[in-house]
Amino acid sequence: MNPKNVLGWSKTVSTVLVEGGGAPADMSSYGIDGDLRSKPDIGAPGGNIYSAYPHAKGSYALFVWYINGNPLLRGRPGSKPSGLDVRRVFKNTATISKNWASKTYTSAAKQGAGLINVWNALTTSAHVAPDHIDILDSVNLRNSRQITIKNVGKKTETYTMSHTPADTLNSYTKGNMFPHPLPVIEADYATVSFSAKKVKIPAGRSVKVTITFTEPKAGNAAQLPLYSGYVVATPTTEGSPSVHVPYIGLKGDVRKMPIMDTDLGLPTFAVAQANGTVVKVSTPDYVFNFKTAAPTIIVRYGSHTPDGTIRVLDGKTKKFLGYVFTSWWGAAFGPIGRNANLDANGMHDARQYDWRGEVWEADDATAPVQLGPGDYNIVVASQKKLTKGVYPADYEVFDLGTISVSAYICAKMIVYI
Repeated sequence: MNPKNVLGWSKTVSTVLVEGGGAPADMSSYGIDGDLRSKPDIGAPGGNIYSAYPHAKGSYALFVWYINGNPLLRGRPGSKPSGLDVRRVFKNTATISKNWASKTYTSAAKQGAGLINVWNALTTSAHVAPDHIDILDSVNLRNSRQITIKNVGKKTETYTMSHTPADTLNSYTKGNMFPHPLPVIEADYATVSFSAKKVKIPAGRSVKVTITFTEPKAGNAAQLPLYSGYVVATPTTEGSPSVHVPYIGLKGDVRKMPIMDTDLGLPTFAVAQANGTVVKVSTPDYVFNFKTAAPTIIVRYGSHTPDGTIRVLDGKTKKFLGYVFTSWWGAAFGPIGRNANLDANGMHDARQYDWRGEVWEADDATAPVQLGPGDYNIVVASQKKLTKGVYPADYEVFDLGTISVSAYICAKMIVYI
């Protein structure tokens, strides 16, 4: 540091409009997780931050940076909260954000509990548990939930219960099999009722409140709209921050959410050549080999599956031989997340399994087994969400048919690869 440097502060207050300021950034991805559980947890400053800059370069500029209030809360005198406690307090006291230049609140599937507010976290008089509510879908509806409000202040406080609805997101408005890159925002809101509109809580004590949710009336269940909002408890004491809990639910039967992107004609076969190039299958009766013309299964997941499988059956007996195994993807079973809309080259993102004849015979196998020439039936089967995983009833199944694999002939020798 140079002691000769002098900092000067202007006495004139200026206002600068930062496009998108105070709203979740476009680059922020959407939740929720594959089992309809609430994500993300919370947001933080991270884009287009207007701040000081060298005078010679204009004095002020927009930056991309992030704030972490965790050390502040943990360093509070007499406070030794656990990691889960810190998360809950930050979520309880976050600032619920609106969309840029909009009057509606951003979906909890986009902003979580809201924008982290360290001052609110340090000055709140209440904590609420749980810190989120998962309503799930219409079939597994958890529409009656209980929250616990604890007064962590030094005096008796009265809290008023209210509901702040947020945007509903629709990713399947056109009967599409792959979700829209950006969901359509709809004004379809759940209704919420409370077992008590006001609760009076002595210092250090807790009160339970039962909340009943009713799904949005206008949303089309066949399009699987994702609704959300916030349950809010506002203290009577002026200046004391309110606390809230986000909720998320899906109207419709999530088992009917498409997993495979059939709009692009997937899943399908292609041919992996010896140099790794993948080309289309030229004829319906194409004969593969595991060396220079390997069968390649191309899949594109539009949504998460708890168990994404590619099964190999004996082409004649239909006996299960194992799951496709490749050096890149490993065994083709287990949880799989959705594909991105586009890859780094601007093409539709997809997975391709260049199958060289290896199979994983069972979930508990320790190594793949090599198959030889023959006829093989390939089945792509993906477990539907919130199901028990009974095959095939709980799976979205695509039978790609039977393919023929011949021996690879090289220098008058038959080589099984």
